[in-house]
Amino acid sequence: MSASSSAAPSNSVEDMAASLKKELRRRIGATLKALPDAEVTEQSCLLTEKICALPEFAGARGISVYLEMPKEAATPKLLEAAFAADKKVFVPKITGRSAEDLKMLQATSMDDIRSFPKDKWQIPDPPLLFDTGAPRDDAVQGDDLELVLLPGVAFDRRGGRLGHGKGYYDSFLRRLTEHYKAIGHPPPTTIGICLSLQLVDQVPLAAHDKMLDLVVTPTKVIRVIHPNNLNMMGKRVFLGTLCLLLCTAVALGQDLYELLGVSSSATASQMKRAYRKLSLKYHPDKQAEENREAMKEEFVKITNAYRVLSDPERREKYDVYGIADDQGFEYVDDGDGVEDSLMNWVGLVAVLAVGIIPIVVMQRNRTKPLKKRREALRSLAKTRLTKAGDKSFTKTFTKTRKQYVDDPTRARTLTGVLVGDALLDADSLALLLLIACRSL
Repeated sequence: MSASSSAAPSNSVEDMAASLKKELRRRIGATLKALPDAEVTEQSCLLTEKICALPEFAGARGISVYLEMPKEAATPKLLEAAFAADKKVFVPKITGRSAEDLKMLQATSMDDIRSFPKDKWQIPDPPLLFDTGAPRDDAVQGDDLELVLLPGVAFDRRGGRLGHGKGYYDSFLRRLTEHYKAIGHPPPTTIGICLSLQLVDQVPLAAHDKMLDLVVTPTKVIRVIHPNNLNMMGKRVFLGTLCLLLCTAVALGQDLYELLGVSSSATASQMKRAYRKLSLKYHPDKQAEENREAMKEEFVKITNAYRVLSDPERREKYDVYGIADDQGFEYVDDGDGVEDSLMNWVGLVAVLAVGIIPIVVMQRNRTKPLKKRREALRSLAKTRLTKAGDKSFTKTFTKTRKQYVDDPTRARTLTGVLVGDALLDADSLALLLLIACRSL
């Protein structure tokens, strides 16, 4: 009884994911059906240009390229570029209905591919043997395949991919990764090739689904946050930029009192007068058109600062712990999603480094007793931190500066740290540290 009841939630989640996938396949399929062939051709050319410009493409010894179905991004130009670059090229062959029945077999030239018989979908189907009778190389039995280009029905910015539901590519990547691990070879880079309308907000994923390393559309290259991606960066450039960013983060912090131009001992009436004066000065409706956006940003900062400091409870929390209540910043936009870029990684590791270096190095930061630290961070941990941790490590939090007061107990280090615009708790810091250590 208990076993069946404990399995029920998992089955329910899997069933829900399957249902959402089916609906997304139906919706994207209908949209693709209406897409003119000329548009598919144009986007395919743009995709080819972007993929051929990637360092992953240039550095790969071997590459697997799918042979497109109708309304998929076309790959002949990609294949030509791969052969011209003297890469070892693999193309897919389906040998049965099981998910295990996808092989990646070597193709030697465009003429070789053009000689393949066509399957029932009119896709070239590579024979297992060359005309000479020699077997074609199988990617899972060697170590040449370093870049896998995947088709799909839909993709998202997290690296999520929705296939046609047969599980061929998922099974192939699992087997290839296991083989490479056994021989001490790094896993291949995976790239989803995505027509513009195939990029969606979120692909429904089950527990066994794997994320791609990159998603390429006709207009952008989306690098997914992944430990392997950090290996692409020049370590010296990365560390130098990190040090510069750390120094900048320490120097640029603003606290709420500074925003209002009052001291931390200001009375409620003094803060109110200061706020009224500043709000009249910076109110967007009172600005010339060319200055309106800049003044609007200042106005929002001032308004948010006053929201916190005009509330005695929030002000006390800020004075004692340096934490501005989340309610005071509900109109401040969150950061972007999970695209992986050099600056995103620099920002992430900068926050990590600032959180773990000795507190004495940081301006205004002081330690607090463990009990008080937990109490002070609880409300934010349940709202901003938890939600952002589920989605991304690149979220921007409160637009303020942490200010810790002296504590005679000099207890252990902080549970969380806020530097510039970024606030992370200990769990997030630990996870970022793990990612950074695995990547270097």
